[in-house]
This record gives sequence, C-alpha cells and structure tokens, in this order.
Amino acid sequence: MKKILTLLLSLLALAGCYKETPGQVGHGTELPQEEHTVTLRIGSRSRVTKAYDIGDAPLNDGIRRLDVYVYDLSATGGEPRHIVMTPDESGVTTLELKEKKDQQLGVMVIGNLDPDSAAYYDGKTLSNLSTAGRIYLSAGNFAPDAIPMIASSRLTFNQDQTVELPLLRIMCRIDVNNLKVDFDDANLLGKEVWIKNIIIGNANNVFCFMPGGSFSSGIYTTHFGADTCRLADNALGGIRTGFRYRTNAYSPTISGSGYYSGSGKMNGTLYNAYNVCFERYKGALTMDAPGTMREATVQHYDKSAGSGKIVSAGDMTTPHTFKVGKSFYAIYHSLANPGDINSDYSSQIATQKLIFEIEIDGKSWFYPIELTDTQPNTVYQIETITLKSLGSEYANFYVKKHTAAMSVSVKNWDEAPIANWNLGVDPDTGEPLPQD
Repeated sequence: MKKILTLLLSLLALAGCYKETPGQVGHGTELPQEEHTVTLRIGSRSRVTKAYDIGDAPLNDGIRRLDVYVYDLSATGGEPRHIVMTPDESGVTTLELKEKKDQQLGVMVIGNLDPDSAAYYDGKTLSNLSTAGRIYLSAGNFAPDAIPMIASSRLTFNQDQTVELPLLRIMCRIDVNNLKVDFDDANLLGKEVWIKNIIIGNANNVFCFMPGGSFSSGIYTTHFGADTCRLADNALGGIRTGFRYRTNAYSPTISGSGYYSGSGKMNGTLYNAYNVCFERYKGALTMDAPGTMREATVQHYDKSAGSGKIVSAGDMTTPHTFKVGKSFYAIYHSLANPGDINSDYSSQIATQKLIFEIEIDGKSWFYPIELTDTQPNTVYQIETITLKSLGSEYANFYVKKHTAAMSVSVKNWDEAPIANWNLGVDPDTGEPLPQD
C-alpha cells in the first residue's frame, strides 16, 4: 500500500511539471500582441525667412508650440488624444507613438496655436472638426515670428518606421519694397501726391483645417487639397499650378461670423473677415483688423505728421520713388472665388486684395491688386509698384476703366518675385493697364 501511495504522489508531481505556463497556446494566457513604433520627425519648411519691415530688418519665424491630435481610425474608434509639446531647439522635434500591429491612426500637428484654440479642438471628433475646425487669426493665432503651421499623416503600425512631418505655413507673405509715381497723363504732373494707406482688404480671418472631416493621403492634402491644380490665369506671381481653394455651399463667407463657447479668446463672436471693402461706397476704406492682425494687414501713413508725401505740388519731374519696405501677411486664400477686378458695382467680388490709397491733388484714389490663387508657405516679393494713371473711386474694384503696375517674385518659404506692377486704367476703355 505504501508503494502504491508513493507512486501516486510521483505521478501527481510529474503532472505539475506540465502545467500550462502563461503565454502558451491553449487554455492559458495568450501571447502578448505584437507592437510597432512610429517616430514622427516634426519640423517646419524653411525656419528662417527674410522680409521687409519698417526698419528693413530680417524677420525670423519658427515654432513656439506644437499641438498633436491623434485619432483612432479603426471601426470602433476611440477618444481623440491631444499632446502638447515644446519644440526642440534643433528645429526638429521627435514624437514616438507605439501601437498594436496593424492599428491605424490619424495624426495632425499644428504649430503656433494659441492655447485657447488648442483647448477648443481638444476631444472633438473628426466629424466635429469638419465645422468646428477653424483657426482664427484674431484669436491669438498669428505673430510675424510664429505663423500657424500644419501637417498630418495616416499611420499604419505594421512595422517600426520614421515619418518626416515638415509643417506648412497656412499663410503667405507679401513684401512691398518701393512705390513709384510715373504718370503717363501730363495733366497729373505737378500734382501733390500722398500715400495714405496700404492694406489687405477683405482679409480672411479663418482657416478651415479639416473641411472634409477625414484624413486624406499626403501630409498637406487634408488641409489644402492637392498641390497639382491648375490655377487661375491671373494667379499672383504667375504661378501656374499649386493649391487651389474654391468655395462651396459650406464655406465661410465674407460677411459671416460664429459664436464660440470655448475659453478665453475662443469665447464670443469671431468674424470671418476684416478690412472688408466689398460693396462699400465710393471713397470708403475699411481698416478694422484688430491686434496683430492689424499689424499684418494695415500700413497707415499720418499725413498730419507729414508722413507719406511722394510728390510736392508743382514738382514736374518724374518719376518719384517712395520706400515702403513693408511685409503683409494673409491666410493664403480668399473667401470668394477669383474673378474680374474690372466690373460693375453689382458684380464685384470679395477676394482678398492688396489695396493702395493714394491722395492726388486732395482726392483719394484706390489701386487694388487681386491676390489670386496665392499659395501657402510662399513669399511674394514685389520690388516696385508703379502708378501710371488715376485709380478707382472704389477700394474693391475698378469700374470697367482704370490703372497701376507691379513686378512680383516668389521666395522660398517658396518664392515668387514680381519686379514691377503697373497700376492704373486706360481712360478710354476702362481696362487695367497691361503689364510690361
């Protein structure tokens, strides 16, 4: 009996040696699921740019803050994640994301967001962002050295990988160096000429960063669309293909606004546009952009202080050149589609325009230049604007017959040079003067 008991205990001990351990296939704990890491390398395209300002000094812009929004693209989805990062001084900031094999995420990175705006988007789903995903410049989202930037990517975690994510500025910059008075009309010689204002009229205040409510392929396509579109024939700087914004029934309008119930700067009414000159009466120039947006879109000369005189009364010499040396900043697209700047009052369009208000012999004349199909992340350098004849009595359009001249170059960021631009109109036909 004792031998039988000893044999039984030995068999039980042997069975214990074959107990299934965690991780074995069978009725025990399953193997750990495979994971992969994606490393994002976040930077800006061309961190340092040269611009004209009042002191003709270089301006540097970079990234002060990074907001990363992560969305689960699986069928069930998950709560969106929001990661706030301090940019690395090297200019490239890395972020590692680790997920289970074959997980799919959408990642959007926005540079230089104001904290109030960043908090407003926090927790919103992609479908929410199709209407709520709007960056307003007037809500603290602009500084000349901290321009809003954006990029995104769809990530599939099927292997460890590194993804480059250079951010693209949502704005363009327009540098105006010189203004020249070189009238063709002898009757205008000897007239006193002052420059009173230069503005970006109908200045867009709102950028919709996820209009489709989903991630597209390409790191910029979600926010700007394809960069291979054919542009309007009069695209600024003569650029033929690029990003092309066109309005639809859901697009923000020039006269629109929205009430936001967020915190701080995102609490209250925010307007889609400032400096609106669309459908204003003769002689009117609206300059109501607030704060840093005003600095970006308005250059005023105080005649009472003697500022802005170009030609003295009785001076018959020609030409006269006035140093402007100013950079203007704008969200890259208008809130209206391109059209003819030479029109009737009833058919004028609400596109962004670079508008010069010039006083000639005591009366204001306007010289608007349509900012057609301007591109994000692009500097348009206008070396000289040349006034050739009287302009328009309306700030927003030419009444089927008027004049001016200009020359644009494009710099990287991306570059678009304009050597000279003639401003004015043919007195007989009312058509804008041809460019050289």
